[in-house]
Amino acid sequence: MPRKYGLFHELAKPRIWMLFCASLAFLFVSLILEQAFADALGPGAAFLAPKTWVHFLREIGFACFIALVVGFFVERGARHEQAFEAERRQTAIAESVFKGVFATSVPRELVDLAVSAVLRARVVRLSHKNTYTLTGRCHDAGSEPVEYVEFKVTSAYEVRNVSDEEVPFEIRLSFPLPADGRLSALARLLSLTVGGDKYDAARLEAGDAAVPDTAYDKRFAWKRPLAPGETLSIRSEYMMAKEFSDSELWVSVLPNLKMELAMTVNIPDLEFGVRGILPGDVRKVSGTGHDGHHVWEVTSPCLAHQGMSVWWRRRREPRAGRADAIVG
Repeated sequence: MPRKYGLFHELAKPRIWMLFCASLAFLFVSLILEQAFADALGPGAAFLAPKTWVHFLREIGFACFIALVVGFFVERGARHEQAFEAERRQTAIAESVFKGVFATSVPRELVDLAVSAVLRARVVRLSHKNTYTLTGRCHDAGSEPVEYVEFKVTSAYEVRNVSDEEVPFEIRLSFPLPADGRLSALARLLSLTVGGDKYDAARLEAGDAAVPDTAYDKRFAWKRPLAPGETLSIRSEYMMAKEFSDSELWVSVLPNLKMELAMTVNIPDLEFGVRGILPGDVRKVSGTGHDGHHVWEVTSPCLAHQGMSVWWRRRREPRAGRADAIVG
């Protein structure tokens, strides 16, 4: 990452002080000459005349200003360009080494994909935890009641800008709409908190209007600039209406260092399981039986579009000589 050069850092450069001293020397010479020809210049031009010192102080101010402009803008800009070019070359060398090591046995298209997903990533997730709460409900749809699973999601994660430039980060959120149209209104966003700032109803509606929904899912988007090295925490809560035999897919749109899933099941005799969609393993940390609280975690970092799949269904009667098990 390029170093940042501030005002005082630039003023400490030898060439800036040389320019500054040269400016003062020329001003001193001009002052001596002005006094030597004081008579020719007319009355009021003596050494201690106010007009002389006004001119002297003004010229000093101009000289200092020129030195500051040269030091702060010209020198700073040149060094920033040098640092940027050095970083660009380092990145190119790293990519070349990466491709040189792996391209001998891996197709180039896959190597390019890995470089794009990892080495060129500007924002990464440091951690991401989803909490699912499943509760059996009955919705009065008019003609007949409809049973469904109230599926509440609390999503909390942290992102960091790992680049040396400000990134216009987009907070994206989407969740599926129920297949039964009578339950569509039950799928809704409950809250969003970004960096400790809880969004009000107006900003939630703005995120809803920023991206069109589809026939199958509800979509939201908000933009938030991320400064170089900045870490931002995001927490959202939303509700879905699912069936008693259903599934939910959770994938990350960013490279993710840590993923954790917690699930609270408030429905008796519901069997369920979690399957990883990533190279690493999904390890069950806590929870037993067919209800209560259960926690899983991913044992390794994951790339974008990797994650976990959760499924559940009403528990079937066990067959003779066969024991059903919960996949964890």
